[in-house]
Amino acid sequence: MEQRRYDRDAVQRMRTIMQRIRNCPANKDAMGLSVGEKGLLSCLSFRKDGVTAGELKQMTGIGASGVTNLMNALERKGLIRREMNPKDRRSVIVTISESGQTLIQNQQEKILSFTQELLFRMGEKDTEELLRILEKMSRISEELYAERSEAEHD
Repeated sequence: MEQRRYDRDAVQRMRTIMQRIRNCPANKDAMGLSVGEKGLLSCLSFRKDGVTAGELKQMTGIGASGVTNLMNALERKGLIRREMNPKDRRSVIVTISESGQTLIQNQQEKILSFTQELLFRMGEKDTEELLRILEKMSRISEELYAERSEAEHD
């Protein structure tokens, strides 16, 4: 099967558009947190029972010292709590605080409201087309990754 390769201009155009979307003021950190702090807090918001620093490291892909620095910053801001792990006294359990959870929920509401308005202004036809294309990109991306991973192991 012949593969059609898009030229570098099309790839660069796509990357530029995606970068502009990421850099849109609506996507900037309105919570007063760094990208890393926001990511760590977001991970914790899904784990009400808390996690260890090691689990946070695995969840985020951030190194041990980076996770520690982020936890220190978030704890100073009152957004997380650290408590000794009752099952293993050598580790701590990290949980999101009530104010951290409120901050995340407020941010999610702002993002939801902004995105709803964005899609409304795009119109139903363009929104449906965008969603169809994004779903297709996701599916192809997964297929491509699987094919390349398979090829690397052969």
